[in-house]
Amino acid sequence: MAAAFSLFAMVALFSVPSSASPSQPELSNQLYLPLVQGGVEVEWFNPLSAETLGNFIFDPTVQMRIDEIQMQWVRVSGLRWNDVQPEEGGPLLWDHPQTVNFEQFLIGAQALGIDTTVIIQYSPIWATVEPSHCAAIREDKMDDFANFVAAVVDRYKVPPYNVHSWELFNEPDVDPSLVGADSGFGCWGDIDDPYYGGERYGEMLQAIAPVIRAADPTAEIVFGGLLLGAAVTTDPARGHPERFFEGALLSGAGDSFDILGYHVHHVFLGQFYDYGGATTSATWNPWGGMTKGKPAFLRNVMATYNVDKPLWMNEGTLRCSPEQSLECEGGASGAFLITQGRHVPREVSRTLGADVERFSWYTLQWSLWDECGLLYPNHDPRPSFIAYQTFIETMEGATFPPDAVAYGGELEAYRFHIPGQPLVDVVFSPRGVSYYASIPVDKFVAAYNTYGLQLQPPPPIDGNYNFLVGYEAIYFHRTP
Repeated sequence: MAAAFSLFAMVALFSVPSSASPSQPELSNQLYLPLVQGGVEVEWFNPLSAETLGNFIFDPTVQMRIDEIQMQWVRVSGLRWNDVQPEEGGPLLWDHPQTVNFEQFLIGAQALGIDTTVIIQYSPIWATVEPSHCAAIREDKMDDFANFVAAVVDRYKVPPYNVHSWELFNEPDVDPSLVGADSGFGCWGDIDDPYYGGERYGEMLQAIAPVIRAADPTAEIVFGGLLLGAAVTTDPARGHPERFFEGALLSGAGDSFDILGYHVHHVFLGQFYDYGGATTSATWNPWGGMTKGKPAFLRNVMATYNVDKPLWMNEGTLRCSPEQSLECEGGASGAFLITQGRHVPREVSRTLGADVERFSWYTLQWSLWDECGLLYPNHDPRPSFIAYQTFIETMEGATFPPDAVAYGGELEAYRFHIPGQPLVDVVFSPRGVSYYASIPVDKFVAAYNTYGLQLQPPPPIDGNYNFLVGYEAIYFHRTP
């Protein structure tokens, strides 16, 4: 477990004692084999990413952080129809400063070996149903949008950009009246519509998907990442945004996208709050909690329409909002930073355990939005970055999804399989009440805390090591 060595000095600042005292890991003589399929060594694909904005991708320190978390893909904003074609019937202009910066980002990502999923958004006012860049596209302007998208795919599918993944708008299930005229999210929702505007969005997908596929048969189309704030909206003044996705499928758009994106944002409410858990949200509790419930809800909708698409949680975080917690006033508190770090393996394990194919943290660099970034303003790692890196290095070579396994009490546990290596169980107590996790001595290999520090096993009792596990997850390496 390389993270335990390279991160030792940093994680010592953030680790909290468990039942066993942490110590620096010792080298093992165990032979770990590469991932092999059909007799051929296969390069492992890392399903975890962190959204990286603007020119940060060119900063040498940020590039080092990208390498440390082995990023292989990234979600990219910055391509705006209103910038490229501000005048109706006018030529496509690729020299807008925003577009130039976007293209430089694509080139920078390619230089780092990172694939990109590009979000197409921000429509010109001449093409929208409302005088706003954040509004649905008029039906009589859909051909103009299709022509724009065709040109975009043709331009960016080739070097030096090599884009083959397209997301159509960001959090489209938000009514424009709830956000600003130039909002980077929302724009397709309609509070007054029974399906919240989803049918209109689905009709757009049906018009645009054939255009993308004709221009690039290898392209994948991502349904714009859904905010999906609640499984049931009870305030009639808010409409029913949870029906947006169903509206798109009702329109016949089931074959017009390849991947379904959705988002999970948590707000800091205390150090031992079970973020995304099964007992913390009235609207999501029946679905197993927000983290597991959103994919379950979306799959249930798809099943109704005989649709089966992979899921990406392509924007998620734990943020510190001054409006929600006094501990967040004046910036990130120590309590928040520690909790954000502890949150990482819990949230990622739950998400991957729900058979979600990808997970993207928002954001990698420090963010002005509620301290959600994995890095400090100077790009030094926060506890959350160290926890993220530890998870990725621990799971390198793993196959997904993990299995849910039982450790007794109220402990939650996920078992990851890595060919040629011991099993890795991620074990934690959802609400922070400590329980013992017992592992037979003859099956135990090693244990590490959330930040990669090795834990020495306690004295065995009746042939078992009994680790006291609380809110902070422990990685148990073991044999079956």
